[in-house]
Amino acid sequence: MTLAPADAWWQGVANTYELAIEVSTHWRRLGIARQLLSLTLEHPAVEEMILVAVGLSWHWDLKGAGLSPFRYRSLLAHILGPYHFFECLTDEPNVEMDPANILLVRIGNRVEREVVDQLFQRMRFF
Repeated sequence: MTLAPADAWWQGVANTYELAIEVSTHWRRLGIARQLLSLTLEHPAVEEMILVAVGLSWHWDLKGAGLSPFRYRSLLAHILGPYHFFECLTDEPNVEMDPANILLVRIGNRVEREVVDQLFQRMRFF
C-alpha cells in the first residue's frame, strides 16, 4: 500500500495523492487489502487530501485473479467504495487508453472547495 504525491497530470491540484495497493498472489482473499485500507484511511490526515486510485488494466494480474478486465475493474470499485471512493470520468490519457481502466477518487471532508473545483477542472468532467 502506498500513498504518493500524484503524478504530473494532477499538477496544480493541492494535496492530491495517488493510492496504490497490491497483495501478493498467495496472500489474496484473506482481507489484507481491506485491512490496509482501513488502517491507512482511518488516519485524520487523509481528510485533508484528495486521493486518486488509477486502475490501469495492463497492471492487473488478470490470470492470477481469474477475472476478466471488467470484472477486475468492478472488484476495485467494490473494494474502494466503502471508503468513499467514487468513479470519475476523465480524459486522463492513461485512463482513456482502455475502457476497462478506471479512475476512483476520494475527497477528504476537510478539502477546501477551491481545491475540489481545481480537481474537477483538471479531470475535465464530461
